[in-house]
Amino acid sequence: MAKINFAAFHLRQMFGIIAAAVIVSVFSSVIPTGIIPLLMICFFVLLAILGLVSALRNQTDELPIVGPLFQKWFNFIK
Repeated sequence: MAKINFAAFHLRQMFGIIAAAVIVSVFSSVIPTGIIPLLMICFFVLLAILGLVSALRNQTDELPIVGPLFQKWFNFIK
């Protein structure tokens, strides 16, 4: 059961990163300055790397800033 909770935790984190990156990519054409979406995508790549390192270390560390929100919003992933 602990492995299922561990996997669900990291799935929620990665699902949130992917969803946020897709939203930024879709709306990047609306934002007039091209640097803002680029910085946001770089931020999401950094978060994905932090999540991967956390998973490889067998830890359930929430991502900075958005991790607790992803755990709350995507609690349907069990």
